[in-house]
Parts: sequence; C-alpha cells; structure tokens
Amino acid sequence: FMLFLLVFLKRVKKSPTAHPFLKAIAQLKELIVAVYGVLLTASVPAEYRPPHVGECPSGLPHFSAPVGLLDQARWSALLPSAVTIAACVFISSFAGAKKFAMKAGYTLSATNEFVAMGLAN
Repeated sequence: FMLFLLVFLKRVKKSPTAHPFLKAIAQLKELIVAVYGVLLTASVPAEYRPPHVGECPSGLPHFSAPVGLLDQARWSALLPSAVTIAACVFISSFAGAKKFAMKAGYTLSATNEFVAMGLAN
C-alpha cells in the first residue's frame, strides 16, 4: 500500500489537472509514507514485532588503530584489488572528463585529473 501511495502522490505532483490540495500533499509524499510506515508498525501486535537489539552505547567510541593495521600479509592481499579499483575509478573519471573536454574544445591533462582525484578523496 505504501508503494501505491508513493506512486499515486508522485503522479499527482506531476499532473496539471490535480486539485491544489492534493498537489500540496504530494509535496510531502516521502514524509507521508514514512509516517504511515511508523503508524503501521506501531499497530502490529507485539508477538509479530521483531525483537529489540538492546541498549546502544551513547557517545563516540574511543580512538584506536584497526586490528591488523601493520599486518603485511593483509596489505599484500588487499593491494592488488585496491590498485585495480583505483585504476577503474580513474579511467572512468578521465573518460567522462575527456568527453566533456572534446565537446567544449579544450585540452585535458591526465596528471591534473589524477591529482584532482587524489585531492578530492
């Protein structure tokens, strides 16, 4: 029902002939679906509800280094995959930048793109 409600409100928002009140309601479609979901969940009998996780600790955790940070075997196992992922991300980013450069008529430097990607991350 929530999916139907979301699709209905989305269509009402785009419809030029819809009533102004319905258009105003459609502006809040995500909030309406979320409230409906909370009310639906609250109305479910207790025996059908999932169990609670328990108490969550408050505050931020204490800073500590990850386990196995200096483990050379772990680094050597992760390095080939990390380099492959980095290369794929750079190539796809460079391909998009090159497409826009060709369309706009300016030159592109792979070194500048590489440095920009590094600074952005």
